[in-house]
Amino acid sequence: MSSVPPHEREPDLPAASERSTAEQSAAQGEPETAERALERATAELSAGREVAAAAIFSQLAERGNVQAQAMLGYLLERGQGVERDPAAARQWYDRAAGGGDAVARYNLAAMLLEARGGRRDVERAVELCRLSAEQGLVQAQLLLARLLCIGRGLRPDAAAARTWLQRAAEQGSAEAELGLGVLYERGVGVARDAAKAAEHYARACDGGNVQATFNLALALESGSGVERDEGRARELYRRAADAGIPQAQHNLALMLGEGRGGQRDSLRAYVYAALAADAGVAHAAALRERIARSLRLGELARARALLEQTIKRPS
Repeated sequence: MSSVPPHEREPDLPAASERSTAEQSAAQGEPETAERALERATAELSAGREVAAAAIFSQLAERGNVQAQAMLGYLLERGQGVERDPAAARQWYDRAAGGGDAVARYNLAAMLLEARGGRRDVERAVELCRLSAEQGLVQAQLLLARLLCIGRGLRPDAAAARTWLQRAAEQGSAEAELGLGVLYERGVGVARDAAKAAEHYARACDGGNVQATFNLALALESGSGVERDEGRARELYRRAADAGIPQAQHNLALMLGEGRGGQRDSLRAYVYAALAADAGVAHAAALRERIARSLRLGELARARALLEQTIKRPS
């Protein structure tokens, strides 16, 4: 899991060529407030002047500013504007967490779980994660749901995990919608319900979640919880396949080769089967060879050229 920046939404900042409010105040002889210093540091960071930003955050953090402490921890963890120092990052996250910063609590929890910058402490990580989740941080709610599902650091509780996923979903989290879909599909902590699973997958798909796109394609192809729609399934498989999901590449190759959900396209079927085979999907290599045998010599050369172009295409 990766840490999140303390400012998920940065304030509107002046362009780099403009004078900040803090600079104007300094020119007028007014003392710079912590709020204005934070604005200046954030502007420096936004403009790519990381060393200058880190210096300001460091000064504010030493003076006890919780927001700056959280940001300094983030910079130290990532090595932005300062030498990377996970141990120091943990210390600043700890101070900011003590001051009630939700993001610092989540980032520290992640480091404690993974033993980054010091020893592992699952019990404290769970405590911090829960505090952050209760403050409304989506990443913490997702992590807490995951810990509750697998029973790491606390008793497994799928029903509680579902509650946290719902709270994250209410804030627009596509990942939470995916998690809810999986719970309903598998009947974990809830009665198995293919229709509800498909609904959650659809919302996660609309939110851009690639795994949910694949899961919804599976449901549409089989008619599980939704009306069967091979055309829509094929389109979603394509989206998931192009995003790099090997099983989607295999399933799309089958549909293209058999002409299900649209016109037959043996050349592209070969390409997707080859991609799936290279990723180690079971039976994909045999599918690729079967498609190759069905192609004429000139078609096979074109298919291989198309595969080469696809591999070289930037993701």
